[in-house]
Amino acid sequence: MDAAVLDVLQRGLHLISVPCQESSLRGLSARYQGYPQQVESIINRYLDHHVLISPEMKEYALAAKGGRAL
Repeated sequence: MDAAVLDVLQRGLHLISVPCQESSLRGLSARYQGYPQQVESIINRYLDHHVLISPEMKEYALAAKGGRAL
């Protein structure tokens, strides 16, 4: 079940909608404690493939990578 949730959140990062991306980052952040390596890996790939995101979105993604996005 948790693998499926992480997969859905990862897919949400690839949607065009910025609010959907933000929601996925928030969901990943909430799962950081249980799956730190997976969350970091997913968000690193997101950042590698979305180099033109806003500075605010990049900051939010970095916070989510450490479980600190609210």
